[in-house]
Amino acid sequence: MARKRRRRLKVGRIAAALAIVLLLVLAVIFAVKALKPDGGDGSSSSSDSSSQSESNSSSQPTGTGDAYGAVQMSKEDVHKGDLILVNADAHYVTEKPNDLVTVASRKIDQYSVKNNELEVREKIMEPFNRMMQDFAGATGLTDVMVISAHRTVEYQQMLYDNDLKRTGKDFSDEVAKPGESEHHTGLVMDLGIVTSDGSKFFDASGDHIWVNQNCYKYGFVVRYPESKKDVTKIIHEPWHYRYVGPVHAAVMEEKDFCLEEYIDFLRQHPFSGEHLKTTVDGKDYEIYFVPARGDTVEVPIPKDKEYTISGNNVDGLIVTAEL
Repeated sequence: MARKRRRRLKVGRIAAALAIVLLLVLAVIFAVKALKPDGGDGSSSSSDSSSQSESNSSSQPTGTGDAYGAVQMSKEDVHKGDLILVNADAHYVTEKPNDLVTVASRKIDQYSVKNNELEVREKIMEPFNRMMQDFAGATGLTDVMVISAHRTVEYQQMLYDNDLKRTGKDFSDEVAKPGESEHHTGLVMDLGIVTSDGSKFFDASGDHIWVNQNCYKYGFVVRYPESKKDVTKIIHEPWHYRYVGPVHAAVMEEKDFCLEEYIDFLRQHPFSGEHLKTTVDGKDYEIYFVPARGDTVEVPIPKDKEYTISGNNVDGLIVTAEL
């Protein structure tokens, strides 16, 4: 009898020990599960995967901190925007702008236009009108005429061929080849002066110098200055005004850059390096360059701030943000 009690006691002790071990194993299992954020089975739920995907699609580039997000741009975007460089080495490759308007339909009384067909991009009409209004107010002159604006590739070819016939040369040093003219952008106006017997090119002499001295305040630059013809490879054209926007025009004026020089200068201010900082009309801006490699480009953009992105028509994109 005593032997049976000892056997039962021994069995009970073993069962108790096994129960304790089982409880310890279960405790470890639950502890491990509690440490896993995805529910404990090593795989994410569909809702978690969706959230992660959404986070990546609007993510910020590595090392940017919390101040920047990113947008995806295509390699075609390199050829669009206010800062595209168009010359013999950087041809205009995009289609005709889809926001052209006739100058005649938007003009004010302080200047005239050669005909009702001349077109420019809509965005440049308001600053051009302000400039002409201020010019008339400062000088009392209203004799400026818009004589050339957007040109198609076909029209530029006709101008080039006509110049060859006129000079008898194999090439023209006065008319750009098709694809090499800034007029394709719709961001250009050529000015003239109304005279008693018609019109003549704007030469920026006398009181008309006001336009050349003040155009940067309205976002325009004299694209082909006398001092830069070795860089632009174009003769001095005081009548040729290119819109780049007031922020960039102000920097170009301050540093005495033509557009070729400015595009090179901006490459020295990549997003990963020191950004260009400037103040225009009491507002602070930062400008930085993002090189374009591959079919898509992740462009860092500041969060909760106004910004614009322009291609340079060569090798990258330029972000301009108001701080």
